Amino acid sequence: SITARMRARLAAEHARRDRLARSDGGTSTGGAPGGRVFYGDCTWYGPGFAGDPTASGEIFDPHKLTAASPWLPFNTMLRVTSTVTGKSVTVRVNDRGPFGHGVLDLSQRAARIIGLVGWQRVRIEIMSQP
Repeated sequence: SITARMRARLAAEHARRDRLARSDGGTSTGGAPGGRVFYGDCTWYGPGFAGDPTASGEIFDPHKLTAASPWLPFNTMLRVTSTVTGKSVTVRVNDRGPFGHGVLDLSQRAARIIGLVGWQRVRIEIMSQP
């Protein structure tokens, strides 16, 4: 059964996702379809979730170039650039998260490509949406 504390945490997470989805989160840019750019904290997830189903129903593979977003539609293509290393990677949204903090979780492989360690600020460009 769901306790009052759990209900409150779920409501807070739902409100956070709504705020993120409503906010512009950055500046609009030209060139790419959708072309929106925003910044936020990002982390990664990997081996512990390998083989588990993602929120989209796809099986998680930490070696694929994928990401989890609290609000972006599944199959949205993103270019994620580390503000620390300057390296970029293109990923596809196939899961939900992170929960409680941040705007994006990258697969282990995507995180390695951009040199992501722990929580890091990233630039996220929406390349295309379904």
